[in-house]
Amino acid sequence: MTPPKTSPPAPPAPAPVLASTAASVPSRAPEPVAPAQPKKETARISVLPDPPKPMTMSKTQPLVTLTATPIGPPVPPVRIAATESPAPSLINSVPLGLCWTLVAISAAILLIEIWTYIS
Repeated sequence: MTPPKTSPPAPPAPAPVLASTAASVPSRAPEPVAPAQPKKETARISVLPDPPKPMTMSKTQPLVTLTATPIGPPVPPVRIAATESPAPSLINSVPLGLCWTLVAISAAILLIEIWTYIS
């Protein structure tokens, strides 16, 4: 039998620094900071493999050719039988002069609305 695996022991904690020892250690001068410069970045571009060779189309089917279709005699147009006209409708009973008068009044009102909007 193999012994069970155990995790390695934790590293010991650092000893606390006492105030008396901290005062006896001389302080070091701060190190000079280098001027900030941008990091150099490099991009690695891999070389692409050779493109694949064009395919040969030797196993394709032949083109379909259309056969000549016979042209038959022209078909005469269909005639629709005229029906008797029903009673005159309401639209036909309105006089044509009244319709043109209403159109002229509407156009005049539209022009007045545009004129007041502009001024």
